[in-house]
Order: sequence, then structure tokens, then C-alpha cells
Amino acid sequence: MPIKLTQITRLDRGINDDKLNLADGYFDYIENVVLGKRSAKQVQNSSPTTNTKGIIELIDIDDDVWGLGWDNETDKNVTLWNYKTNAWETPVTPSTSYALNVKLRPTLLYDGSDHIYYDNNTKLGKWSISGSGTRNGDFYASGGSELGIIWDGDIVVAVGQVIQRVTTAGAEGASITIPTGQTPVDFVDMGNYLGIICNGGTGSISKMFIWDGVNTTTFVSGVTIGKGYVTGGGLLEGVVTVVITSFNYKEITIKSYTGSIFQTNYIYNAKTNSKTPTAYTIISPIKVKIYDNYMYILCGGTVPLSTNIIETFLARYGRDTIYDYASFSIYKNFGFSPTNLGWPIPYGGFASYNIDGFDNLPMMASIYDTSDTMKLVMPSTAYTAQAGVLETGWYDGGYANLKGLVGAEAQFEPLITGQSVVVKYKKQADTSWTTYFTESTVGEVQRELLTALKYKKIKWRIELLGGATLNEFLFKYETQNSKLTPQ
Repeated sequence: MPIKLTQITRLDRGINDDKLNLADGYFDYIENVVLGKRSAKQVQNSSPTTNTKGIIELIDIDDDVWGLGWDNETDKNVTLWNYKTNAWETPVTPSTSYALNVKLRPTLLYDGSDHIYYDNNTKLGKWSISGSGTRNGDFYASGGSELGIIWDGDIVVAVGQVIQRVTTAGAEGASITIPTGQTPVDFVDMGNYLGIICNGGTGSISKMFIWDGVNTTTFVSGVTIGKGYVTGGGLLEGVVTVVITSFNYKEITIKSYTGSIFQTNYIYNAKTNSKTPTAYTIISPIKVKIYDNYMYILCGGTVPLSTNIIETFLARYGRDTIYDYASFSIYKNFGFSPTNLGWPIPYGGFASYNIDGFDNLPMMASIYDTSDTMKLVMPSTAYTAQAGVLETGWYDGGYANLKGLVGAEAQFEPLITGQSVVVKYKKQADTSWTTYFTESTVGEVQRELLTALKYKKIKWRIELLGGATLNEFLFKYETQNSKLTPQ
């Protein structure tokens, strides 16, 4: 029989659940890599530490990150922390009369010029970054707001079911009440209108309400999103896009608003892991943000080969340009398993940290651990903790016949000290991966290996370490004649 070639020449199409004979560029699983059309590079790793600052929300402002937390673990006074030039600065003078009120979606906003507005327990606080004004912890008596957006020149917050406009001078503006059964989870600036993304709760349909910011009794429209727990959303390529997790916590659905309905763009089915391969296929989105044409989704859930029951990780969906495929991947696994495994994870936040020296988008994250503790994940330039992973689907060449593997080859950017590329395989009925080859020679750009391996179907796992970049992978095989094949 003739020798046949299967070649992966592009690496940007993301995770696909079709499993068998995936088209070029699709994978069964991707973790800790930045995807490009002709490259997949391992993402820098982060190391979780105890969050003694009690930070429950993060925002990025220019090249800095600001966090809403407490001054210390004893009295827990509300304060603002600034991570600048790779270090935490002296915190803003705390609001000594207010203890931090832990929430899933606390208000933390930047007006784009000088002021931060933040949740201050039952008030909305205001802080001048430049120091041109004094801190005002009682800027607005919000009654305990959540969410927040700067829209149409005002601050908009959610106070329970009430959507409240507040001027930058602290005066109360128009408000409107969300219908019972719908909980606001995110705001989206739609230009002349404000999109209010809501979660309908267990067994119910979730909706988005569109408000003109003036009418106090009637929305412009209410649009059905669908069933499932809606986590949040934003403007992705100018289109309102939302994230939904299924009621059984087994899949994430990404939907976009067409102007009349929400249509499904992508569904990610949670993966099983090595710890509990039959019991846990859970994924629970916590928070959603959009940076540079990509939607980032902070999650808790299972990942392949993990010995933790669950991990916390950042998923990513989007594309560099409109000419590319929108892809989904597990962009960064934070390597952290919460002590409390309750679902959904109660709270957490993240922000990009745009500093020199990083060749991808590093993230800082604050993630729920126990009822009184958060883990703080810091940016790092190290690549040593977790491999970048690409797992192919199963390949049978369209035949159930026995096949003979002729050999496989990986091509990559020239390796430097500390970098390596590991290729593993799994045949039908195998329960674990077998290492096919490892390449770590400095300056090497490819590795190939010939073999006489027999299989009916096969899948591959490529692991990148030290910041290695994969460019291409291929393997050749020969289909064997079966007894039913005409001679």
C-alpha cells in the first residue's frame, strides 16, 4: 500500500471536539500556548501566592494594575493597591470606617483620565491617581453597588435589580429596574444604548436588556440569550458577545448578538482529568474581559493529566484579524486548585499587565481559595512550571485497517538553552501517553524519528518547555491490507 502523509501546517484554529481526523490547525486540547497561524509558543508561567492584600478585583490602567482589597487581614479596611514596575506600591490610605465587602462583581472603574471609582461597602468611593484631589470614600451612597461602567459621560452601577446612573460629580441620575428573576452580570457599551447582560438562574432563560439611559420604566428591548448560567460578556470585534456555562457545569457556550438574536459561535466541552476521570467534567466561568480582539474567561474546572480535581485557568477566544479563524484554547493554567470545591467558584478577578519584556499578554489574577482567603497569581517570565500542550484528535486515515507508522517529525524555532520539544503518542485502547522523542539540543530546528509502530488509530501530544515554539508537525503511515481487501 502507498505511504500516506498527515501534516499539521497551521496552529491557529483552536480546540475542536470532532475528535477524529481533524482538519489542519484544529486540536482536541490546547493549554499554555499562544497560537499563531504558523506557530504555537509556550506561555510564561505564573506562581500563585497567598493574597494577604485581600484583593477581590483588578483593573489595568496604562502599564499598571490596580486592585480593590483591604489594608491588612485584621481589620480589613477597604483600600486600593497599585502594582507598578514589578512591585506593589504603598497602598492608598484605607477607608477606616468601611470593612471590605466581598462580592463576585465589585465596582472598580477607571474614567480614562485620572479617577478610580470603587465599591466601598455601602458607598461608592473616588480616588485621584495623580493626587490632584483627596480620596472621597463617600462619593456616592450606592447602598452596595456591583458591576460598573463609564457610559455616556456617567457612571452606571447595579444595586440589586436597579440600574443606576451617577454623574462624575456624585449626583444621582436616571435609573431603571431589571425584571424579577434576572440578575445583572455585565454591562456593554453599545454606543447610544447600554446593554445589560443578565443571568436568569437555574433552569431559567437569561436575557440582555437594552437601555437608552433615560427612560425609567421601559427598556428599548429585551433579548433572549438562552438557558445556562450567563457569566458576562463584552464587545468582541464590535459585537456583543456573552459566555454561558451549562446548568450541569459541563460546557461553555459563546454567543454573539446579531442585532435581533443571540447565535452560538462556539461550544467547549469540559475535559476529564487523571484524578477523577469519570466524575469531574466541570467548567465554571467566573469572570469575562476583552483585550486586543480576544475574550478571556477566568474559569475553574478539569484539565487533562492534572492530578488536581480542578484547576483555575484562563481560557481565550478570538482571533488576531477578521481574516483568521476564531479559536478557543486554555490560554494559561494557573496551576492552582482551590481548597473549597464548591460550584460555582464564588469570586475572582484578573487584569492584563502590559509591561516590557513579555512577548504575550501576561495576566495577574486573584482567585477564591477558602471563605477568607484569595490566591494571587503574579506575572512571571519563567517557563519551567507547566508545559505548553497541543493534543491532536484521533487519526485513522479514514480506514479501520491496521496501519504501520513510518515516522513522525516536529519542526520548531531554533532551541536555546532550557528549551525542549517532547512528542508523545497514544494508540487505540492505550490509557496513558508514550514518549516518542524528546529534543533539547541547542540550535536544533527539527527532529524526526522512524519506527515500525503498528496501530489502527493514533493521537499525538506535543509538549513545549522553556518557551519553545512549534511550527509544524507531520507523520507518515502505511495502511495494511485486510483480509477483505481485494488483492
